[in-house]
Amino acid sequence: SHAVSALVRISPESQQTISVLKRAVSDKDRSVSAGAFLALKELGAGQLAIGSLVKKFRDKESNTRYEAVVLFRHYLREWRDAGKPGVQGRPDELPAQDKELAREVKHAVPVLIEAMDDESLLVQLLAVDALGEIGPDAKAAVPALVAVLDHKDVLFGVKAASALGKIRPNSQLVIDALVKKIGHKNSVLRMEAADALAKIGSKSKQLIKRLSDAMRYKNTQVSAAFVLCKLTDDYGSMPIIISSVQDEDVFTRRSAVIALGRIGPVGAWSVPKLLDVLSNDEDSLARQMAAEALGRIGVNGDSVIRTLVWAYVKDKDISVRLDADEAIRLLKP
Repeated sequence: SHAVSALVRISPESQQTISVLKRAVSDKDRSVSAGAFLALKELGAGQLAIGSLVKKFRDKESNTRYEAVVLFRHYLREWRDAGKPGVQGRPDELPAQDKELAREVKHAVPVLIEAMDDESLLVQLLAVDALGEIGPDAKAAVPALVAVLDHKDVLFGVKAASALGKIRPNSQLVIDALVKKIGHKNSVLRMEAADALAKIGSKSKQLIKRLSDAMRYKNTQVSAAFVLCKLTDDYGSMPIIISSVQDEDVFTRRSAVIALGRIGPVGAWSVPKLLDVLSNDEDSLARQMAAEALGRIGVNGDSVIRTLVWAYVKDKDISVRLDADEAIRLLKP
């Protein structure tokens, strides 16, 4: 890894350097491999080594497989965050390096589907997450992701719902599976499934009716109201979500707080309720979610900043304090 760093310092952008780094990604030493890939990424040539990275998804060493999937997912996430076309545009409209990335990423999909059955649960979870980062080009993974929604570990279900929302497959199989999850006892899975339905964007009369019916039942009321708000751009259901922020049931409160954060600036009139949750709710996860929601909604009045600062300094839960700090960073000009 020291040799990799020295090579990049001496001759950072030469073809010889890039060729050496590309070969080094296949090295059996994980530190050399990871260092070479990260160096290529810094040089803007990470797409050249994606193929070598994908081959490592099948390595006999679980640590090597884990690291390869982590680097792959990280690269796609950074690519998208930087505003690149990524792998989701039309191939004939992409620049040359994006075309190469798109080809390599498509080749990764079947290998990641295999990785969902890896002996390591961590590799399985990362594979689900990586398929979501690929987006619509990962449609071949949809049946496997739908199956993961029912995983005994709820975190797998959360990640699968999130991935389906990013892939956006408008199929009845997926919609039926997600609708079943909007009443799940876990509030995060409940809202991740709702968010995925909103992103898929089906406005079929059948789905709208199912969601309207679901609003009659407490365990599905908030998530169904959220999806209807997002699908129809009709925020008449917002009062149901806002009032649920103070529900006696903790799972309902959590779902409502998550929903308001994901609705975003349109939910600005819910800010006083969220401030109350952040200051007074006995459930630390609800307080954490309230801090995150305030950051997403974007109202930066004095009372909001003051309450977030108080939570950052005084809350006994470190996760609440960290999310309050992040919200302050987002809201301060």
